Amino acid sequence: MPYLEKEHFPFVSALFTEAFPGYSTLELDKCLEAAENGRIHCPILYDGNKEVGFVFMKDYGSFNFVFYFAISSLCSGHAYTRTFLTQWFAKNSRQLIWEVERPFTATARHRIDYLQRCGLVLNTFDYQTLMPEMVPPGIQYYLMSRWMLTREEYRNLLEVVSTDKDF
Repeated sequence: MPYLEKEHFPFVSALFTEAFPGYSTLELDKCLEAAENGRIHCPILYDGNKEVGFVFMKDYGSFNFVFYFAISSLCSGHAYTRTFLTQWFAKNSRQLIWEVERPFTATARHRIDYLQRCGLVLNTFDYQTLMPEMVPPGIQYYLMSRWMLTREEYRNLLEVVSTDKDF
């Protein structure tokens, strides 16, 4: 069963391009194909009947990993991220891992600050995105999570996601 219906592809594609300028469309195609085939989830966020955002994430059993999260720029400042996280945490007690760009730019600092206000914590372990060939050169990442990761939890998490041949 697909985790993303074809009818949502145009919305997700347009928002991905808007939210992640400079990122490879190969990454988008890979995510769309994985969601269509049920290997990763892609919840669509709505305001009433209007699509306003999406999440590309994968369930790894003991944790969920957010690869991409995007809200339409027209909806900025309307607490969609906070609402999503509040609802997600109410339904799911497992760890949530969220990849974020390191705070080298004002936008990245703002995003991290906002996610911290939404309840995520910043882990500053050395981390390289799982798909480095798909992102613009020079972008570096940290992981945010529902609770602070220990060094052992971090190593276990990396082992699980780095050996994922399904995505």
